[in-house]
Amino acid sequence: MLLSDLRDTLVANIDAGISTIVESSPGRGKSTFMEDLIKYFTHRDGYTWGYQTLFLATQTPTEMQGYQFKGERWWDDEGNLVSEKDPKRKYMRPTAVTEPSLPPWMLSREGKPIWAYRRGILVLEEYGQGEADVKRATAQLLLKGELGPFRLPGFQTGDGWGIVGLTNGAGDRSGVTKNFDFVINRVSWIKLTDDIVGTEKKLIELNVLPVLVAFAHQHPEIVLSPGVPEKQGSWMTPRTLEMTSKHLKQRMKQNNGIIPTDGTTAEAIASMIGHEAAMAVLNFVRLDQQMPTIEAIVAHPDTTPLPDSLDARYLVCFSLAHRVTEKTAERVLTYVDRLGKEFSVTFAKAACGRMPMLALTEAFTDWARGNSSLMALMQQFR
Repeated sequence: MLLSDLRDTLVANIDAGISTIVESSPGRGKSTFMEDLIKYFTHRDGYTWGYQTLFLATQTPTEMQGYQFKGERWWDDEGNLVSEKDPKRKYMRPTAVTEPSLPPWMLSREGKPIWAYRRGILVLEEYGQGEADVKRATAQLLLKGELGPFRLPGFQTGDGWGIVGLTNGAGDRSGVTKNFDFVINRVSWIKLTDDIVGTEKKLIELNVLPVLVAFAHQHPEIVLSPGVPEKQGSWMTPRTLEMTSKHLKQRMKQNNGIIPTDGTTAEAIASMIGHEAAMAVLNFVRLDQQMPTIEAIVAHPDTTPLPDSLDARYLVCFSLAHRVTEKTAERVLTYVDRLGKEFSVTFAKAACGRMPMLALTEAFTDWARGNSSLMALMQQFR
């Protein structure tokens, strides 16, 4: 399944009381997807959904079930609990029992108990990396939304909390341990297929530098390379590309708003995405720095030179999509038209993905009229 198609499936599973495990290669955006899903549910239902993220790889069965402390119970001969106020209790001998502490999955990220929310999602991060005993302990949680005396409210009826586990594959060298068929048979297990369209959309939403979004568009074989490198070390994924963007933004602050392409920068980003990918990215950045500025394009959209290569034209598309405003839209669109029709949809997706209100402007509406592909695209953002 594509990441861009995942939301509807998870919404249906959570509303049906079905636990889901989502598997993908490392760094494909599963965690940020879940952050967006909580926002979607909150917007859909008009109240705040609860959220808790538990790294299963760091848990023990004891932590999942709650630490046990000594307690006492009073039962009558028929097995009924006797309250403290019942006068018969003082003549009865208590039975020693254990009282578990509240496990961490019963608290939201805000530190509130889960019953403080009408609905919510418990996310089991690094599910596959959990120890075998932990996976056995969570089987009851995945099946019934309960573990020992603790329960996720409304899990089985689909009107309370839901559970989603996130994991890498067994061949991804991420420490994935043995999975059990009796657990697999109790959940919806979804394996994600790499999706460059969904990846581009997410990178734009994360405000990744447009030159890096353009790089992903042109080089999905690098950004979404299958598996992990044969030799252990840094490599490029959408996650590490976002990290690279954050680093370069800080370097730009130190370099008058220009991305430096010196050896120090190369070594720095190589520590995140690997040396070969770092060289490819910086070559792409150097190409971007030769492109016309948006100021020149807005001032002279009919005469500003057009890039020759496909790489350069895609770079201009993403750069303009990152910077276009309602005020500059008409002139920017004039320039985009000169790039060729094949670049129009790329620009529109990126621009309206960043700022959906652009689809409602007169300039964009007039521009899309007469092009059915563009008109259909504009409708998605309205």
